[in-house]
Amino acid sequence: MCNNVFLITDPTNPANLFDVIEEKVLLFPYYSERDIFVHGIAGSIGEAQEMLLKLTEEKYAGS
Repeated sequence: MCNNVFLITDPTNPANLFDVIEEKVLLFPYYSERDIFVHGIAGSIGEAQEMLLKLTEEKYAGS
C-alpha cells in the first residue's frame, strides 16, 4: 500500500491562505509551468491539517 504525500504550498487563488495538494498532482502540466513554494510536507491529510493550523497561527501571530 502506498501512502499519499501532501504538500502545503502558496495558494493558486489569492483569496486562500495555502493550498494542500497531493504530490501526484505535480505531474499535471499546470504545475510544470509554475514555481511552487512548499511550506510543508505531510504524510496524511490529518497531518497536513495540523501543519496548516500551525502555519496559520504563525502567519497571524503578529497581527
